[in-house]
Amino acid sequence: MISTPGGRKSLVSSDIDSFLYKRAWIERNLKQNLQLMKTSIDSPTHKVDCYKNKVALEIEWNNKDPFFDRDLNNFRLPF
Repeated sequence: MISTPGGRKSLVSSDIDSFLYKRAWIERNLKQNLQLMKTSIDSPTHKVDCYKNKVALEIEWNNKDPFFDRDLNNFRLPF
């Protein structure tokens, strides 16, 4: 599976996703709320591949540097 050429998604990533989706993990949009002084602003951040019980996983199959940095920053924002 590892040496099989990709395409849209590798076999490894597809297997991980389907394993989790069968166990009630879902794809989910994350949001955060910014508060500055007395102003509140809702700010959607990104969509994660698998989410359940306050745990979010991003399943990557051919990640490049800019996307890796973006994903790390997106996961940092809620904390």
